[in-house]
Amino acid sequence: MLSLYVVWWLVLLKRMPGLGRAFVWLEEKAGKKVEEDERLKRSSWFVIFSALLIPIQGSGGINMAVIGRILGLRADHIVSAIVAGSLTIALITAFMASVGMSLLQESLVAFILFLMVVIELGLLAYLLYQKYQIAKWEKELGDAA
Repeated sequence: MLSLYVVWWLVLLKRMPGLGRAFVWLEEKAGKKVEEDERLKRSSWFVIFSALLIPIQGSGGINMAVIGRILGLRADHIVSAIVAGSLTIALITAFMASVGMSLLQESLVAFILFLMVVIELGLLAYLLYQKYQIAKWEKELGDAA
């Protein structure tokens, strides 16, 4: 809910003397990059949505609202991505907590195995992402050469 207000209040930020000019400059620069690259333009909603799924400090709705505005997205796209991402991570967290609690009540060994599987799946996702990044960098370097 607060991210909705942040999206709308950023219009007022542009009118502030020093900070407003810096924000407008950043918004124009990022907006130009997004407009030039069609792939960035198409994937910006998914980027905001998926960034909300990462449970680290700074990946919340307020920061994603600011990033979305800097990228030049419309307010309804930003709010829909934030709502969808927040609901998705809430459902995943509730499901994992429910499964974990039922396994903990059943057996401590089953709970520990569940935690190990969850950690391994997280590491596997991270390694696959790293492999994707390396392949992308190799392709870019090959194209540049």
